[in-house]
Amino acid sequence: MRGPRPGHPRGRWRHGVRGVALLEMLVALTVLATAGAILFGWVFQSSVQLQRLNNQQLLALAQLQALQFVGGVNPAITPQGRQAFVGFVLNWEASARTPMRQVLDGRDGPLPSQIAIFDVRLTLRREGEANPWHEFKTQLPGWRSDAGGGGPPSLIGISGVTAK
Repeated sequence: MRGPRPGHPRGRWRHGVRGVALLEMLVALTVLATAGAILFGWVFQSSVQLQRLNNQQLLALAQLQALQFVGGVNPAITPQGRQAFVGFVLNWEASARTPMRQVLDGRDGPLPSQIAIFDVRLTLRREGEANPWHEFKTQLPGWRSDAGGGGPPSLIGISGVTAK
């Protein structure tokens, strides 16, 4: 009986040159699949955290934009309103925290203005959504000018201005 011919595949198996066994291949694939699952879970968790951070950043920017806008609103004249921005809508409602008081100069003489502090509730809604995205409160001064002007009372150059 003759042995395997030189160069024949079976001859290489018998002479110490070895290939990859099926069991080794299964072990390698199992290790690779486990590492892939762990890596996929880590990437998914990182993307969820990134999305959460992105949403918090969008909310912070929307709050800043809303506060900047409402800072120019006189709640004594416009106690409620609505303003659309890119990506969200702002609604506000103001209620007087203090009664309107006559503004007095340093000699207790009345100036032609009244002023009060208002509690303002701000509601942010994303475009196309009915439910509020975020709600928060702030306080703003509100004024009425008896002289017919629409601006805030001018207190520049008056020493000892008080509210009565």
